[in-house]
Amino acid sequence: MSIQNATLKENATSLTVVGGDDLVFTTDGETVKSGVHTSAAAVTDFRIRPQITLQNRNPRLVNGVFTKGKRTIKAVFPKILADGSISYNVWRHECEVHPECSVAEYDNQALINAQILSQTAYRNFLLTGSLE
Repeated sequence: MSIQNATLKENATSLTVVGGDDLVFTTDGETVKSGVHTSAAAVTDFRIRPQITLQNRNPRLVNGVFTKGKRTIKAVFPKILADGSISYNVWRHECEVHPECSVAEYDNQALINAQILSQTAYRNFLLTGSLE
């Protein structure tokens, strides 16, 4: 299936991940303005320890009108390459949602975006940049 004909579930109630092993992320003391930094402490080699940074910007009242809030998540997955150097694979997820958006609308939009990251139709784009 191509991205031009992709089908996503609207008003889904959940998205389930099956199998795999738990990778626990805990706070690690790194300071992040309006946020928190976590890492997978069970990965003992600091050079390749996965990290997740979460940041928040609340809506603001400007000239009597609320701006959108902004939530940003950045996940970093270090990898030691064949030549011994380290590459940092980075995934960024960002949403800007108006404060009048209902919880149901927010949940629907979040689950649609989770499907985009996990669905077969978008896999070729994520792996190769293919727009077919």
